[in-house]
Amino acid sequence: MSATTIKVPDYGNQPATDNGQGGNEETRSAVKAALAQIHRIKAKLREVMAQLQELVSLLKIAQKEQRSSAREIQIVRAKLRQIHRLEL
Repeated sequence: MSATTIKVPDYGNQPATDNGQGGNEETRSAVKAALAQIHRIKAKLREVMAQLQELVSLLKIAQKEQRSSAREIQIVRAKLRQIHRLEL
């Protein structure tokens, strides 16, 4: 029986050349800056979400008040019609 060897193709994976140093300083500072930017974006998104939640709450309150006002207006109109009929 003969042994068959299969060569695994290289898909662009480059071997580490930094001798365990973790990359050059520019790459590390660029990654650090990108992470800092991501954290700032996340913080801003949290602020926006909190503001949107507050807006939702305010809109719900306004909607309830609008319904209440509409009911009150209907009651007043009904009373006015009732008073108008009594005068005749």
